Amino acid sequence: MSTKLKNIWVIDDDKLYTFLLTKTLTKLQACDKISVYENGKLGIDALKIQIAQNGELPELIFLDINMSVMDGWEFIEEYKQLADGNNLGSIIYVAMSSISTDDMAKARSHKEIHDYIVKPISANTITAILEKTARTN
Repeated sequence: MSTKLKNIWVIDDDKLYTFLLTKTLTKLQACDKISVYENGKLGIDALKIQIAQNGELPELIFLDINMSVMDGWEFIEEYKQLADGNNLGSIIYVAMSSISTDDMAKARSHKEIHDYIVKPISANTITAILEKTARTN
């Protein structure tokens, strides 16, 4: 990859998926740091800490929808509130196993969500996402 990102977050409770995704991102030398959070609440809490400490915010977030504690839709709502007044420029891709047209439409209705991708995500798809993200940032 020509342009390396600094910080990618994976918010997903599927341990096998997160393992495979982080392994692929590492193999592609996609970024300096990968952070994994098992649910939306842990992701939002980490985001709040980074904002409070003027820390490094994620450039790219792979977000699952169906999680316990706080699902992806609830994460997006919290993210919107945090974005108001803060410079949050994360590019969010919703990744889930469902190919429900309702979920796809809902994902596309949120301006914070860049796109909807269906699991499992291929290395080629990840590479394309990384290139788009690098150009945007």
